[in-house]
Amino acid sequence: MVAGIFFVVCEVLLISGIAKILFPSPTQSALSTVGLPSSLFFVRSLGLIEILAGMLGILLGGRYLPVIIGALFAFFTIFILFALRNGQVASCGCFGATESPPSLLHVFANLLFMVVALLAVGVDGLSHVLGAQPARGIPFIIAILLGALASYLILAYAPRVRGKRKLLEILDKSK
Repeated sequence: MVAGIFFVVCEVLLISGIAKILFPSPTQSALSTVGLPSSLFFVRSLGLIEILAGMLGILLGGRYLPVIIGALFAFFTIFILFALRNGQVASCGCFGATESPPSLLHVFANLLFMVVALLAVGVDGLSHVLGAQPARGIPFIIAILLGALASYLILAYAPRVRGKRKLLEILDKSK
């Protein structure tokens, strides 16, 4: 059970890393706004670290990679808290070009992903886990892919929908 959720977390990290490499500007802006290092090199390096950690977490698992992945999500949690406190960050930059304002949903998700990663210490890589799955692991892989897609969609778009609702409420009250 933990292995499947851990692989979803690793895929979210992969998606986030690829987005930072392809579309670094939102992350650059968000980091700069809260006073953290924000050079193009730094943002793309962070994206590369996310990709490597996500891939290695899926392929190898083990004792150390889940701890590293958990530490990444702890950093992301702290960053989102800084961004929320700052109040000037328009997009957290989590998923590159997809503009999503920092929210408590991001804090909760990052904390949850951190806990999942830490609970996954000792989980084997995907090829080993698939050997124990029915139907050659195909349903397991589909579930992991759908879990990552759902996580991305929720984190990337739910804060925007909520923000638009608040704006509509403010506009209705001003009439």
